[in-house]
Amino acid sequence: MAAVIASPVALSAVVSSSTAIMAAVAASQTAMTAVIASPVALNAVVSSQTAMAAVVASVEAVYAIFNEPTASAIMLANDEAAAAYAAALSTVVGPAVARLAGLDPASYTDMTAIAADKTAMTAVAASSTAMTAVIASPTALSAVVSSSTAMAAVAASATARNAVTSSTTAKNALGNSPLRTSVTSKNWTTSYQTLYSRPCYIIAVEGAGDSAECSIEFQHIYSGSNTGTTTYTATAKPNVRTQVDRFASDISARRPDSKSAYGRTVHYVPCA
Repeated sequence: MAAVIASPVALSAVVSSSTAIMAAVAASQTAMTAVIASPVALNAVVSSQTAMAAVVASVEAVYAIFNEPTASAIMLANDEAAAAYAAALSTVVGPAVARLAGLDPASYTDMTAIAADKTAMTAVAASSTAMTAVIASPTALSAVVSSSTAMAAVAASATARNAVTSSTTAKNALGNSPLRTSVTSKNWTTSYQTLYSRPCYIIAVEGAGDSAECSIEFQHIYSGSNTGTTTYTATAKPNVRTQVDRFASDISARRPDSKSAYGRTVHYVPCA
């Protein structure tokens, strides 16, 4: 094995041809470091079903790949490799995510355990590599968007917020979160009104069937690392959900023009 690891050509040749050897490589930090350091070997791994099967079954291998952003980008750019990772068990992804966040992977059996732990989720939300691993795994992402503890940590971290709002997959997951709810105001004016007073993820705004199209301006939107001081304007249309897809410190909104605004509903995920 030492001789194979020392030779990128030999390593790339065996990782895609031998299940037993690839399993040994995936379980070895030294071997995975060598794979990631060699573009030839890494491409051989992500292009091989045999190799990826071993990778996604190993906490060590998943950690090694996501700990190097270039390697995870190469893997996720390969449709078959990305699909293999998407099918990885939560018992593999969870400990790997914990390790990426600087936690003891032995303390977390799966992503559900991490999502339910405030300390763990605070660490995960602060780690760009951990968030990349979470978003690329449907099981992990589902655990996060289904947990009020996890979503509170995500909303409190600029790193996590940016990771979510930069990902169509993550935004879609939040749009279907079991935590999602809505609030309706029947009389919108040009003055701000607070419809929900805690941090949240605003999914969309929707007009009633008998309402006219109008603009709705949200006041306390997070942008980058700021603390919710940016405004965002969306167009509310009758019976149509206009996506907002932004985190906010609350739902404070108004109509910025003189158009009539009745029966507007805001769909959101509480994050506190």
